[in-house]
Amino acid sequence: MNSRARLSAVLSTVTAVAVLAFAGCGGGGDGGGTAADPAAAAPAGSPLFVEGSIRPSGDEKTAIEDLVNKATNGQVDAGAEIVKAIDQGFADDPDTKGLTYEDDIAPWLGEKAGVAFQKYDGQNFTGVTIAVQVTDEGAAQDFINKLKDSSKEKITEDSYKGFDFSTTSGNPATGNDPASIGIVDNFLVLGEKPEDFKAVVDTLEGGKSLESDKDYKDTVATTPDGSVFDIYANVGALIKQSGQAVDQQVLDFYNAIGTDFSNSVAVASVVPKSDSLELDVSTDAGTSYGGGDASKLIGSFPDDSIAALGVADVGKQIEKVLDGVNAVGFPPEVPKGALYSTFKKAGVDIKGITSKIGDVGVFVNGSDIANIGGVLVATTDSEKTASESVKDFTLLLKRGGTPGFTVLKGQNGFQIVSSQLPKPLVVISSGDRIAAGLGLAETLQAASGKSPGGTLADNPVFTEAKSALGSAHLAGFVNPKPLIALAQLSSDPNLEQALPYLQNLAYVAFGNGTSGDFATTKFILALSK
Repeated sequence: MNSRARLSAVLSTVTAVAVLAFAGCGGGGDGGGTAADPAAAAPAGSPLFVEGSIRPSGDEKTAIEDLVNKATNGQVDAGAEIVKAIDQGFADDPDTKGLTYEDDIAPWLGEKAGVAFQKYDGQNFTGVTIAVQVTDEGAAQDFINKLKDSSKEKITEDSYKGFDFSTTSGNPATGNDPASIGIVDNFLVLGEKPEDFKAVVDTLEGGKSLESDKDYKDTVATTPDGSVFDIYANVGALIKQSGQAVDQQVLDFYNAIGTDFSNSVAVASVVPKSDSLELDVSTDAGTSYGGGDASKLIGSFPDDSIAALGVADVGKQIEKVLDGVNAVGFPPEVPKGALYSTFKKAGVDIKGITSKIGDVGVFVNGSDIANIGGVLVATTDSEKTASESVKDFTLLLKRGGTPGFTVLKGQNGFQIVSSQLPKPLVVISSGDRIAAGLGLAETLQAASGKSPGGTLADNPVFTEAKSALGSAHLAGFVNPKPLIALAQLSSDPNLEQALPYLQNLAYVAFGNGTSGDFATTKFILALSK
């Protein structure tokens, strides 16, 4: 902060830093919360609400501290660093010099804070309010008074329903907006305008809150245990408030493929554990995820895969997209309802093609920087489909006189040799699989689902990642061991700097699933235990 910082900027900065960075991990003792959740202070109908544990305690605090300690090899105390940054910000500003986190914030800071966004016009949010749980109203008011005394802006004092609050004038020249601040029912409340502060008072004093909203309650009920940071979005409400800013044709397309954003909600949650960081996203909008499981295909990839991804039932997914395009059209090129007839006139049975495609996956591997490669593998409905598809493509390229093209002897496939590629590009079929990749040996192994060095399914870390995802089907996996080996061989200074942190990684994984009416996506970054 510079010397012209004002009350609103100070409060917004301190609160945002605390909410987003878990300031409570350090800075003296556990803060107790109030009986009310910050959602109780969020006016009903707020389409976006963010809540975080700014001063976690118990298992949550222990998990965060353990995670940071392991991730940084014990060299960083996250809470202490954040408190240090807040203190430095105060010290650098003549208006707040003398204030400290320990003396002026810690005595009153509660466990949780929430930020409610009441209105959205398609570009900007208005009616933003912040509610921070307060354990000592007197100490919190002392903090506000110190900031008011040091502020160079005009301060207007007012009262609403028995609750005193102060409003700063703001200063457009310095980018400082007006702000209203006060203590309401064990919450420090900050609003953009006096009307926003009053809306929180009305909410806490018997009005309807987001906490009592059925959509909100049903959605946050899906958040996992141990979550310390949640973002709730009423997507349907955001769309309605956006008005003409939303492309109706895009919404019609998503509706046609079974994704109804116009009446949907979503929540994203961060869950720290002692040896992993998890991000969960849930929505009832519907999804193109059809419940298939590509983890078996991913597990057949080589054990030395650096990264492996898979998508289940790709043919069905493509068909859904085509159905959507056919339903809404993209005039004038594709009139509504004319997509399939256009394919038919061209002699293409597009549904006949998509119905034969199963799971699709890709992996990247290599023992050093020079020979990193990868293979894409697609499963089909039968060995016949795979074989005939590759034969047809082989014949097409042969007739076209493709440079570097040769048919593979003893195999159903071909390769293309080019100076632009580190290895030959190989396309081959084996059983019901089609594989396309760099390098003959790698592609043959991927097509067969067997590898001399073992597969990911044989790897205990891969098995652990699948288990950690719970009911979500694994769709992506990053194996840190090959990355560590590459970093050790490389002279790239960026990789060398990352090496100490890569060595702490056990795996990165993500997966998809369903829970009741909600589609879920889960990401996990795990550290070595």
